[in-house]
Amino acid sequence: ATLTGNLDAFRVGIPLGKLAQPTDVANAVAFLLSDQASHITLHTLTVDGGAALGA
Repeated sequence: ATLTGNLDAFRVGIPLGKLAQPTDVANAVAFLLSDQASHITLHTLTVDGGAALGA
């Protein structure tokens, strides 16, 4: 979906103050697929700039 309206208004509820880019999610996926994440199991990784924290 495409966000319409004032993008600054969407940033208000995101502690990092920026909207996610596709590369933000892709980097998280690449990490989870890498050997660096080989011991991570049953974890939910939320890539949302902290928006789910409700700050």
